[in-house]
Amino acid sequence: MDTLKKIRTYGIEQNLGDMGDHPQFRVLSDEKLERLHEATLEVLGTIGVKVARQEAIDMLSEAGCEVDCDIVKLPRPLIEDAIASAPKRITIYNREGEEALHLGSKAAYTMTGYTDLDFFDVDTGERRPYCLDDFRLVSRIADALPNVNAIGQPGVVRPSTENPLEVINHLEVEAMMTNTSKPLHLLVASGEILNDCFEMAEAIVLANGFKSLAEKPFVMPMLNPVSPLIFNEETIDKLLLSVDWGVPVICGPMPLAGWTSPMTPAGTIVQNNAESLAGLVIAHVRRKGAPYVMITFTATIDMRTGMVCGGPEATLMQIGAIELGHYYGIPICGSWIGGGYRGLLDGQTGWFQMLGGLTGMLSGANAGMGVGSGYSLEACVMADELVGMLKNMMKGVPVDEETLAVEVIREIGPGGGMFLDHPHTYKHFREFWQPTLITRLEYEDWEAGGSKSMEDLVKERLQDIICNHKPKPIPDEAKKKIGRIIERARARIPTKSARARG
Repeated sequence: MDTLKKIRTYGIEQNLGDMGDHPQFRVLSDEKLERLHEATLEVLGTIGVKVARQEAIDMLSEAGCEVDCDIVKLPRPLIEDAIASAPKRITIYNREGEEALHLGSKAAYTMTGYTDLDFFDVDTGERRPYCLDDFRLVSRIADALPNVNAIGQPGVVRPSTENPLEVINHLEVEAMMTNTSKPLHLLVASGEILNDCFEMAEAIVLANGFKSLAEKPFVMPMLNPVSPLIFNEETIDKLLLSVDWGVPVICGPMPLAGWTSPMTPAGTIVQNNAESLAGLVIAHVRRKGAPYVMITFTATIDMRTGMVCGGPEATLMQIGAIELGHYYGIPICGSWIGGGYRGLLDGQTGWFQMLGGLTGMLSGANAGMGVGSGYSLEACVMADELVGMLKNMMKGVPVDEETLAVEVIREIGPGGGMFLDHPHTYKHFREFWQPTLITRLEYEDWEAGGSKSMEDLVKERLQDIICNHKPKPIPDEAKKKIGRIIERARARIPTKSARARG
């Protein structure tokens, strides 16, 4: 089968053929995509993945996989059947049951996140550990920002005596559900906790008059295989549970070049792809055609400091993984709008936001994670402005009789005056992007207005949202049921004496 036929088989024409005129680029040729695909099949078929849950091992064995203890090798026909069966379009709803995200389409979405340990306090400016109130605040701010489409799990709250590990995820998810109507990405510790969170989400769906969470999914669990090539018990449990609930699942490995994956970009792309497709196969074996979204968190390590970092190589690896998702016709997201390394409103933060946002959108990723990262609300507000500009750019240049405007040019004619007062200008001028933070003033006017910097304007906007934005509340019936689910989880917490005996 030649390359073109293979790409058509996997659906790239279907997934990218309707992308219209918007700007796009490619890093990988058809030949390179095929070689990366074949290398991925070799890794899965001859090296395999480590699967830590016997239930999944048995399922895969019955589906024709070669099993050696907990190492499972996936045959080509099974992988290709899973790719062919995967839904090419997935709709995610908001909390009210309205369509919000069309994954697998030409649209590019952005979301906050993801799981930072620390938070920049809005009042003091100090960096400190995450708390539950921060979850509520991040969700409320993101709910107000027009260019943020979904909310990723923004941080990690440390367990306490009052709120131990067994309930802290429940409380984080409750804080998100009650402070935004936008779709949520959930990253929780175990299948048992995820099942409770699904029940919490379904309580809202039912209270809004719908039949089930599967009918109107507004939450998507995020799963993370452990690089290299490991699906631990918790990941397997959450994957199978999501399939059984009929909720779309997003599976994202995070191979780090030179540490948990090969140093070369191509090698890391292959391993990332193998881990993503292994998750797809497990979902497929559980239920053919289960909704599945690929995502990539590929990154590099600064060998001088050991710091996980971005940069040109990480960007190329992200784009390569995204292009493989298009090659298969499977919805795929990326991680491309962070807050720099410190969350400060400085040149480095703006630089990384622009690099990640521009390349992510041009590569056709369905969604970009990490608007402002999870730790800086100021970086989040600044990124929202950038995203709005990029989304407007991605509309491209429509070309038709109206936009070509030949008759308008004819009316004005050579040296005939300005277009400023022409009806055609009045009809279309609102289509051009207008900033809300970027200043478009002459120096004297800017100085007369207080000489406000970008940082000043961002802080003003953030405070305005904090003071004035009120998210739509969830129904009282759902709120009470969520409370009962959390209390049920508290009842499962072992006593101190039982823990000591354990």
